[in-house]
Amino acid sequence: MKLEEILMQENVVDSINCNIKELLELIPELRHMIGYKDYKYNGLNAWQFTLYLLSITDMNLEHRVSILLHDIGIPFSKNNKEYNFKSNIISEVMTKRILSRLKYNKTFIDKVCNLIVEENYKFDNSMNKDVKKLLKNKKIV
Repeated sequence: MKLEEILMQENVVDSINCNIKELLELIPELRHMIGYKDYKYNGLNAWQFTLYLLSITDMNLEHRVSILLHDIGIPFSKNNKEYNFKSNIISEVMTKRILSRLKYNKTFIDKVCNLIVEENYKFDNSMNKDVKKLLKNKKIV
């Protein structure tokens, strides 16, 4: 199964949950995010937050791939107090390697990496109040 087949379903979270084995075969680095306990955002761990964001992301492959991989560097950050800077860089580097390995073209990889850097900045510095409210009311498991 290809990554886009998993991510481009109407209910992307169900698709991921039903195809988690295949997803982890494509991107084994995601294993480090699932259940990672040293990161919390409004009560959600990194994987739960990623699933939540995917559930509200439009049906655009670049957007969904960037959301899937935007926090992949967090478990590899040496100091979580500096995660705003270091994990963004680590996530970008890991994403380039992952997408290259999966044979995506340079244009796609560059767009996804730019979205990762931009989105991490936006969420870290001025998260939309509506999204914060939704996060408090919605559990992603």
